[in-house]
Amino acid sequence: MDPGTGSKDRFDNSYYQSLLKHKGFFTSDQTLLATLATSKKVQKFASNAVVFKSMFAPSMIKMGNIGVHTGSNGEIRANCRMAN
Repeated sequence: MDPGTGSKDRFDNSYYQSLLKHKGFFTSDQTLLATLATSKKVQKFASNAVVFKSMFAPSMIKMGNIGVHTGSNGEIRANCRMAN
């Protein structure tokens, strides 16, 4: 994200507000507005910082529990949706 478009020294929902202004830094950021399901989440988080913060911690815990396969147990996929 462009540092000039968000909150510099605090944790808030400015990232999502920037996306709604079409100021996402990466194409992958702006692509969150491309589907109805993700676009609704962007709009919800942009308009309600309390909802964003309340959903952030459980999401981080869930991601932390995914487990990473390293070395010969993992693979770098040519297509993220399919095993090589």
